[in-house]
Amino acid sequence: CGPAMSLFITMLRTVNAKDWISHDPLDGTVIGHNAELQIHHFFPRQCLTKHGINDLDLINTFANYTVISKDTNLKFLDLEPIDYIKKNNIKRKDLEAQFIPLDEDLWRVKNYRKFLRVRRENLSKAANRLLG
Repeated sequence: CGPAMSLFITMLRTVNAKDWISHDPLDGTVIGHNAELQIHHFFPRQCLTKHGINDLDLINTFANYTVISKDTNLKFLDLEPIDYIKKNNIKRKDLEAQFIPLDEDLWRVKNYRKFLRVRRENLSKAANRLLG
């Protein structure tokens, strides 16, 4: 999964991050067909392409990745984050545990590039704290 993803998983374990819907820990200990952990695009690929963002480097950037269960991932499809967060009553503390900016304006496709900048800063600060 690569060094960056390994560091990210360690960061999630350090803050006891949980799945956004099931609230199961994201530490790989939960067992079940749809409990397996998946990389989720915070802004789903289908959502971005539907809004005219087709650059795969921009879509598949690390700052757009989160980790959630397969079951939770299947619920989001092509929705904007602002919509699936509200629809599923995802808690701010669970978003914060994955270093997601809490400014709701950044959860809209029109602000995707700004979201990426802020999320990169959040990830960088968290990694530096962890690594000392």
